[in-house]
Formats: sequence, structure tokens, C-alpha cells
Amino acid sequence: ANLIYSGVLNSNTIMGSPMRYSTLTNPTINELFLNSDKPEAVRVLNQYAATNKLPFWDNRLKFYGPEAVIKAQWEYAKQKFAQIPDVSFQDGKLLRFPLPQEQIDRLTDKENIGVPSLEAFRDGARSPANPTPNIGHLGFSPVIPMTGEAVIESQRVIARALVDLGATPAFNTLPNSYHTRDFVILIGFSIMDDVDINKKSREVFRRLIKLAAEHGWGEYRTHTAFMDDVADIYSFNNHALQRLHETLKDAIDPNGILSAGRYGIWPKHLRRNRA
Repeated sequence: ANLIYSGVLNSNTIMGSPMRYSTLTNPTINELFLNSDKPEAVRVLNQYAATNKLPFWDNRLKFYGPEAVIKAQWEYAKQKFAQIPDVSFQDGKLLRFPLPQEQIDRLTDKENIGVPSLEAFRDGARSPANPTPNIGHLGFSPVIPMTGEAVIESQRVIARALVDLGATPAFNTLPNSYHTRDFVILIGFSIMDDVDINKKSREVFRRLIKLAAEHGWGEYRTHTAFMDDVADIYSFNNHALQRLHETLKDAIDPNGILSAGRYGIWPKHLRRNRA
């Protein structure tokens, strides 16, 4: 957050966890993660990480600008993170523009240099490794404060909820800094050719919306099926925000013909009665 707020880091950043990714298939370690607020679980997790030389967190920083400025930004970032015990650093690639086409073709993150790409959507899509993909996915995306405390709390709360609800998401990311002052977490549920599975996913999705709201986390976007649910959690002062939206809707679109119900804002003749 300090690097972003000060303008040193002029790109988004994605947090990762080598420890978490390496233990997703280990039920015992996963159970410890779910109970990581307990001292004994923390002790065992620390021992496992030390034995396997796995860091709990990593972060990829990207800088854009003149080479001399980028080097200064990277040195400053290392000075800041050097305060963390046992931290280590790895230099990344320095790209000089314009890039030759053969170098662009070798990149796996083309969107980071402004080259249009559909690679971000390859997860779950048809590929040689996945010849029978699912139909699509629903993305639950809570917004949390850009603080270490919020990251830890969100991971604990959401992980526990997924287990308690018996949910198995298609993907569950650590925080992404899409915006300057907050983190976004992305959790995806597969859409299948199975009515019961899809119904269960919708039930879990709606429960997560309410659970996130209980902790002060709203959605940064949502599917049209859940727009009413998301709008409903902004309930301060008897849904003052919703009433303002409806007032504007009635003034601008009195016949209710423009995107009725979009963002949870319904025209008067379709509006649900609110208790």
C-alpha cells in the first residue's frame, strides 16, 4: 500500500502464496489453514513452511517508465520490504520498447504491456489440457481494504465459509490491486450442465454476498442474477442509496423502459415492495 499510495508502484500487483498453492492437495495442511487463528495450527504451519522452504507470501511488482527511474523504484521497494524478516528478492525482466514481435509472442502476460489478449480467460476454457470445459463461471469478487489485517481476515472468513457451505470454487485468488486504494478477491464457481450444481452455486454465492457485507466488504461487480442481492446490502438509513437511485430512475426514465432492474434499480411499475 505504501508503494502504491506514494506513486512508486505505478501498476497493479497480485499477491501470491507459494505455501498455499503447494498445499492445496494436502487435506491436513488445508485444515490447518482454516484454523490458522489457533496457536497450535500456526506452529505446525510455520514448521511445515520452514521444512519445505516455502514462503507464506510473495508479490510481483511491475514498474513502467525510463530505465533509470525503474531501477530507482525497485531499489526503493527492496529497502521497504527489507524490514520483513527472512525476505528475499528476485530481479525480473527489463523490457525495452518497442518490443520485437518474436519477443511479444514469447510473453505469457501480454496484457501487462498493453497487447490485447484473451489469455486471462484461458482458465476453464477449452484447451489441449482441458478438452471438455465447463460452460462458464460466476465470479464472486469482494472488495477489501488494502491492509495486511484485512487480507488475513478475508482469507480466514471466506475459507471457513466455503468449507462450511460445502463449496468447491473453480478458482480462488489472493488479493489483486485493480484499484489504488483497495484489494479485490476473485472466487469463481463453475456453471455446469447440471441444474442441481448450478442451484447450489447460486445459493453459496448469495450467502457469500451477505457474509462479505457483514464484514464491510461489497462487490466490485456481479452477474445480473445477483444485482438485487448486492444492491440490497447497501442498506444504511433504510436503503437511502437505493431510494436515491429509484428517485433518479423515476425522473429520468418515468416509463421504465431503459435497462429495467440493471444494478438493482427497478422502475416504479416493477419495483418490489420493501418492508
